[in-house]
Amino acid sequence: MTITLHQVNESLNDIRPYIEADGGHLELVEIDFDLDEDIRMYYGVRDGEEAAIAKVRLSGACESCAMSAQTLRMGIERHLTQQFPVIVGVIQVL
Repeated sequence: MTITLHQVNESLNDIRPYIEADGGHLELVEIDFDLDEDIRMYYGVRDGEEAAIAKVRLSGACESCAMSAQTLRMGIERHLTQQFPVIVGVIQVL
């Protein structure tokens, strides 16, 4: 399944209002399909299986929020992996 930045950004629009309500900002930086062996093993991706990592940047109030890791995993990652099965995880970049 090929996905585009536009499709993922549109999907993130569903959860952006919740992040912005707390003074945060969510930016999709990249969708990385070129996963190294360690990342593939961590997420349980088999050889030959297509998989991607979404890279996001949290800014605003999210930068200093103790709950940002929880927001990343339980909010953003859960949403994207349900919407796009090819996305196996989300990584926060600076």
